[in-house]
Amino acid sequence: MQCPYCNKELTVKDKCEKCGSDVKPFKKLYKISNRCYNEGLEKAKGRDLSGAIVSLQNSLKINKKNIDARNLLGLIYSEMGEIVDALSEWIISRHFQSENNQATEYLSYFQNNLTRLDTAEKVVKKYNNSLKFAKDGSDDLAII
Repeated sequence: MQCPYCNKELTVKDKCEKCGSDVKPFKKLYKISNRCYNEGLEKAKGRDLSGAIVSLQNSLKINKKNIDARNLLGLIYSEMGEIVDALSEWIISRHFQSENNQATEYLSYFQNNLTRLDTAEKVVKKYNNSLKFAKDGSDDLAII
């Protein structure tokens, strides 16, 4: 974690060694943001994607630079067929951390082949529609 005032890497102390600012409140907020990310990750593993989105958005409200939360949110959006939202999250993520960021791979996967982007969007939307039909009891429409 870096000091929000001078960008120096912080130690375990509650004061920045470079500028002397009290960083205890920021450390607490980052811990809450990470907790929300972990909740979102657990919900995503349990296939509760809408719940995961809420947790990850809460994490990003607290710490907009939480790269892991932003990348996972993009993955969930792409799985739900919201490819534009996914690309937006990954572009923002790459803006905050340009090196050693998984978002670069996710972006290149879709941007290097535009037909893949269209195909992925269509397949995911069909899958989501079939799930909706299955939940509504229309098994024959879900199979089609």
